[in-house]
Amino acid sequence: KKKLAIALLDAMLRIVLLPMPRKRPKVSLRDLRPRRILVARPDHIGDAILATPALRAVRRRYPDAELTFAVASWSAPLFDHDEHVD
Repeated sequence: KKKLAIALLDAMLRIVLLPMPRKRPKVSLRDLRPRRILVARPDHIGDAILATPALRAVRRRYPDAELTFAVASWSAPLFDHDEHVD
């Protein structure tokens, strides 16, 4: 009897305590409308330069988002007047 009671109690607790699976809405990347985007730390000047086509693509895809490009101090002057970065 004791084993059966423990088994029943265990089963009941599992049912009560298990989280109910939530259905998440499927969101496509095309549906996203970010307000701010951060591109972080291409450490070397070459990496920063090679990232510029991606910056252009991000700007085209999200023209209203604030685009921040966080680079090392020695790369920053390359992007001071870049029209794709805010």
